[in-house]
This record gives sequence, C-alpha cells and structure tokens, in this order.
Amino acid sequence: MSDPVNQPAHYTAGDIECIKAIRAALGPKGFVDYCRGCIIRYNWRMGLKGPALEDMQKSARYAAYAAECLGEAPPSQLFNMRAPLRDGVEKLKAELERTRPYDPVRDRAEDPSP
Repeated sequence: MSDPVNQPAHYTAGDIECIKAIRAALGPKGFVDYCRGCIIRYNWRMGLKGPALEDMQKSARYAAYAAECLGEAPPSQLFNMRAPLRDGVEKLKAELERTRPYDPVRDRAEDPSP
C-alpha cells in the first residue's frame, strides 16, 4: 500500500523519486524555498481537501526535507533566506487584514455608523 505522506505512489514511479529530482534541479536555496512554499500550502488547506492530520504530516515532511537540506548546504548557498520569508509574511498579513470580513464586535471602533 502507498504511503500518501512519505512516498506517494504517483511521485515514486520510475527510477528517481520526484522530490529528489526537484532538489537536484533547484539547488539548496531553491529547494528550501520550494519546501517553505509547500509547508504554507499544506497548512493553509489543512482539513479542507482531505484529513487535517494528513495535511499536517505532509507539512512536517516538507519541514524535514528543508531541515535536512539546511544541514547539508554551506551557508553561502543559503544567503539571506530569512528576509524573503519575513517579507512574505508581512505581505500576507497585510492582505489578510485588507480582505478580512467585517466583524461588528472587533470592528466596532471602526464602524462609521452612529
């Protein structure tokens, strides 16, 4: 039986596993950035597409891939990785704040009506 978290059958067909090909193609920094994107995706959709536990396990798996890569890559290949993440988080916060639904309790000070 296929393991949908650690070795999904649709990513392990052939001579090389897909995640290994992605890592080889992107290099250390690109691969860690890719893993960070996957972590965000699985946390974002947690419980919406399938079981929440499976999404959490997939997110953790990508965190483990990134940690493994970070442990192997020289610092010069991982230069300034925190700044893009920090900037991305700030942009996401601003977008969420801009598009949040009106909440009369939370937003009562902002309510223009008398």
